[in-house]
Amino acid sequence: MRYIKDEIAMHHRLTLVDSPDQADLQLSGVVRLAIQGPINFNTAYEPTTYRNSVTVSAVLKDLHTKKIIWSTTRVGGGQHVPVVATNVVTTTPSFLQQNLRSGDIAQMTDIQVAQTQTAAGRDLMMQRFAKSLYVEMAEGF
Repeated sequence: MRYIKDEIAMHHRLTLVDSPDQADLQLSGVVRLAIQGPINFNTAYEPTTYRNSVTVSAVLKDLHTKKIIWSTTRVGGGQHVPVVATNVVTTTPSFLQQNLRSGDIAQMTDIQVAQTQTAAGRDLMMQRFAKSLYVEMAEGF
């Protein structure tokens, strides 16, 4: 929800409220799929890259008329996540947005690399997902 709220607030087209009693519209949804699975392996068949994916169904409802003004059954996002130091490309924009330097990766244990890159990949995926949801929703009305 944090990513969706941030995306909606960034466009200044709608105002987010804390109470449903103050709302004119209500965005609700259901996560249909959320997976993380390995997609690349090294010679020992250990995962080196994972793919995170999320798919959601969503509805935007006018609370005054009780009518659905927009809906989707399938909006999603995905992100490839390198989980070993040798697969992390430290010159990509997504890496450069992190609070890490290339030398930091070389000093980390495998589990630290996996955890930091998984978290960063999930954040990027959710930002892209929220943007896709907003664009689709904004075009719908």
